[in-house]
Amino acid sequence: MRDTPAPQTAPAEEQFITRILPHLDKAVDRLLQRVERGEHRGLRAEFERLLRKYPNYHMTNFGMGVYRGMVQGDPVGALPYFEKAVREFPLFAEGHFNLAMSCVKACHIPQAVASFRKAIQYTDDALIVGKANEQLAWLENTVRNTSPFKTLDAYIENQKLFDLAFANLRNRNFEKAIELFGKALEQNPEHVQSYGNLALAHAGLGHKAVALDCLDRALALDPSYEPAMVNRVAILNMAEGVPQGSVEVLETEYYRERLEAEHAAGG
Repeated sequence: MRDTPAPQTAPAEEQFITRILPHLDKAVDRLLQRVERGEHRGLRAEFERLLRKYPNYHMTNFGMGVYRGMVQGDPVGALPYFEKAVREFPLFAEGHFNLAMSCVKACHIPQAVASFRKAIQYTDDALIVGKANEQLAWLENTVRNTSPFKTLDAYIENQKLFDLAFANLRNRNFEKAIELFGKALEQNPEHVQSYGNLALAHAGLGHKAVALDCLDRALALDPSYEPAMVNRVAILNMAEGVPQGSVEVLETEYYRERLEAEHAAGG
C-alpha cells in the first residue's frame, strides 16, 4: 500500500474536510503488510488499539475492515468499517474497492457496483482500475446469464424496486407492496423472492387463494425455496377473506444466507 494523498479538488457535491496523518497511515500499512505475509498473531489487538484511539480516521477503519474480511473471513462484518472509511474520506479509491469486494461476497450487488465505479472514478492507479473493471464485467456477465436483464443498471433498478416493495411489506403496507412486487415481476417474471413476498402481502389482506398461487409459482421456479414451503403450511391454515394477523417477513435474506453457507462449507 502507499500513503493516501490529501485530495486537491472534489466534485461540488462531494466537498469535504479530512485529516491526513502520515504517521498513522504508516502504522496501518505496517499491520496490513503483516496481513499479506500471513503474520496474524496479535494483529487484532493492534488494529483495535488504533481504532479506539482514532475511531473516525479512514485508515484505521480501513485496516479493521481488511482484518475482518481477509483474516477473519467475515465480509459482512467488514462492511461497516469500509463504509465508514469512505464516509470519512470520500475520494479513498482503495476503500471503495475493498467495500465493493465485501459487498460482492455478501451479495449486495447494487452497492458493489456503485463502489467499484467510485473506485474507478477516484484513482488513476491502473491496478485498482483494472481489477474494478474486471469485477464489473464479471457481474454484468453474471446478470446476463442468470436474469432477463442485459445490463447491470437494469438489474439494479429492478433490485431497488424489489427493496421498496419489501420495505412496504415490512411496514404492513400490503396494497402498495402488491403493486410494487407486481411491477418487479413484470420486469423479471422468474424472480422467486418476489413471488414469495407477494404471497405474504396477499396473506396480510386475507387473499388465501392468491397467496397460495404465488407460493406455488415460487416453488415451481425453485423447489428448494424453503421460505415458500414454510409459509405455505401457515397460509393453508388461514381462512379466505381473513387477514393474516402475523406475517413473518424474513425471507429476503434467504439466498444470501444460503450462498454464505455454501462458501463456508467450501462451495
